[in-house]
Amino acid sequence: MRVKSLSNPARRKRPRSNGKGDSTLRATDSKLHRMSSKRAYVCLILVLAVGFSLSAYFYTGPYYAWDDGLYIEFAKQMLHNAFYVGQSPYAFGFLVPAIEALSFEAFGTGTFAAILPSTIEYTATVVFAFLIGRRFFSEALGLLAALLVATMPFVLQYVTRVMPDMLLGALTGASIYALFSGIHGRAYNHGTVMVSGLIAGLGIFVKLGGAGLGAALLIAILVLDRRAAPAFLGGFIISVGIYLVSFYMMTGGNIGYLGQYGAHQMAANPSTLQENLVTMAIMIEIPITIGQTYPTGFLFFLIVAATYAAARERNRHLAYMAVSFWFIWFYLFFGTVSLSSYAPMTVVSRYLIIAAVPMAILGAYVPVELYTVLSSARRKSLGAAVLAALIFAIFITYIPAYSAVYSYNVSIRNHPCIGWVSVLCRS
Repeated sequence: MRVKSLSNPARRKRPRSNGKGDSTLRATDSKLHRMSSKRAYVCLILVLAVGFSLSAYFYTGPYYAWDDGLYIEFAKQMLHNAFYVGQSPYAFGFLVPAIEALSFEAFGTGTFAAILPSTIEYTATVVFAFLIGRRFFSEALGLLAALLVATMPFVLQYVTRVMPDMLLGALTGASIYALFSGIHGRAYNHGTVMVSGLIAGLGIFVKLGGAGLGAALLIAILVLDRRAAPAFLGGFIISVGIYLVSFYMMTGGNIGYLGQYGAHQMAANPSTLQENLVTMAIMIEIPITIGQTYPTGFLFFLIVAATYAAARERNRHLAYMAVSFWFIWFYLFFGTVSLSSYAPMTVVSRYLIIAAVPMAILGAYVPVELYTVLSSARRKSLGAAVLAALIFAIFITYIPAYSAVYSYNVSIRNHPCIGWVSVLCRS
């Protein structure tokens, strides 16, 4: 007769993932995982305070002579019923100026109204990172993921800019949260999964490249769980269909503008595989900063480690994050025109904001998991030291990027019609 061993109580307290998302981190009795909800939300508010403080210190703002000015001008046109979506490829993503116009209508044409949508989108991105981490992993992971999103250099640079990328970051967080809510556990909620697809499809209303969000999540679904694909794809097609119909009506039937823009992008200065490899290396390397490209630093290596953990432990939620992130990452650097001609990828770091939430979840996983394992082995002090060291390593490698963000903003903030009063220059 075989008797189950009861000699290892620690093992009984650490159920492993069942591969269906029911348990994603090993349970532990540590205070880190038993943090009260009230305390967790207080910490989340502190994280947001840190993010906004850094943004203010780095002096980000709406720069009228940059892309910001176009979206501000489009918003003003909307207020006077003079907006035409075919006037510029930037106008194709008409959701951004529409939100700006609503803000101007409510608060007047000024700096506060101009930056309000981006600050709300930034807050939403951080909050969704926290909620995804808290509900589907652990409270500690949620807080660390929120901190990582809030302090990423390429996110901080655009907290108060009038640009489309922060809205894409928020849509990513919302779509992933809805997707995970729909597939969590054994019972599928196809309606919630369809909502996830609808939200992902809104990316094309922000910028044409925003359709890549839906593609990334759809590929993750097809790779990991095809049962959710029909509902997600249905929601995504509905959003894209509404966009195409809206574009057709707003241009008087000239939907060919989309094809012309796509052909122009395909033909513009084809790059080479070597050039794009160099560009990707810049985004990984720690000490290099060029223009508005800020390296991911040590966080990138934690993402690689989390991807390995997702494959090894068959952690479904983590695997969704990994597949989504790597699709976006490789598309940015190796989006092909043909098998031999690569699209030019002079990467501006803000393009990665669309993947900020998956990056943060993946980056937070390994530090929190190591702390959990060491705490379970009664080496809590060592676990805390390892956790602190890994977080410290992330921010040490951010310093050159923080310096570049500050220098870039200081160098242009006094330029006529670019600084904080820029939105008033052409009122």
